[in-house]
Amino acid sequence: LGILSEEQLLDANGPDVRLEALISGRVPVVVSLRTHLFEVARIMMEHDLTTIPVVENGLYAGLVRRHELFDWFARTLGTHASGAILAVEVEERDYSLSQLVFAIEQSDMRVLSLSTEPAEDSSAFVRITIKLNVRDVSRVKHVLEHRGYHVVALTDPVAASAMTAYWLSSVRPETARGSMSVDPSKGMFTFCVVASPPSE
Repeated sequence: LGILSEEQLLDANGPDVRLEALISGRVPVVVSLRTHLFEVARIMMEHDLTTIPVVENGLYAGLVRRHELFDWFARTLGTHASGAILAVEVEERDYSLSQLVFAIEQSDMRVLSLSTEPAEDSSAFVRITIKLNVRDVSRVKHVLEHRGYHVVALTDPVAASAMTAYWLSSVRPETARGSMSVDPSKGMFTFCVVASPPSE
């Protein structure tokens, strides 16, 4: 068993070419029913695949699609739940998951999901993105900064509401319309205001 790309099919020498001729000599890229989804994602990224076959005991058992993996990761990371998102950086040698979670829970909050990655500008630092069960993170932000964590991104729905109220109070409601969007990856709020001059 194996997989074929559209490019391979278009490069076939003719309509009579059998599939086995196109995949012969190639190591099949497949996963089994016991392969963890993290490993499935790694294999798909490594081979730049949008789908990957599932094979068990030499027989075809199904197919995993990239969008299905995306949906699974989204659910795993708690993106559907209400709450703030906090991204912090700390030196890798100082990173302790247990201490980080303890500091958050001491602030009467719960971690809904957590992921780590190398910091963008330094391999000596690690970035931790945390989804919390609360909307106001001002308290835990202060606690983490006091413990040496550098807060690099923050999506705070409470702060967004305050900024919206300020924006609405700064223009005449009957002459303005606008919108607000939030970029969770950067913790930024974007406002678009269109104001019309008052009629004579």
